[in-house]
Amino acid sequence: MLAASLYVALNTSGVQNYLKQSVIDYINIDSNNYLQIGNSSFNLKGEVVFNEISLSNKESDTILFLETLKTNFFPLVSDLSLNNSILLKLLTIYLIIKII
Repeated sequence: MLAASLYVALNTSGVQNYLKQSVIDYINIDSNNYLQIGNSSFNLKGEVVFNEISLSNKESDTILFLETLKTNFFPLVSDLSLNNSILLKLLTIYLIIKII
């Protein structure tokens, strides 16, 4: 019962918007890049899921686009370091190569 209540509470729009904005603000600090996240959620496996992630530069050129990013939630909120992987689906990276 407690786990179900926690799951519902974590998936409210207020918590999701706070989490999404916290990640965006952290990435955008002292950066010439701009991060956007379409939406986020928690699943029953203890993972945080970010969808529609776009990283662009100050000229609005897309550098990176991810459809889905999943990772364990606990290392994001503590100093706990887990041997974990990040699942990237439909990764698109745009590179500009300057030949000298």
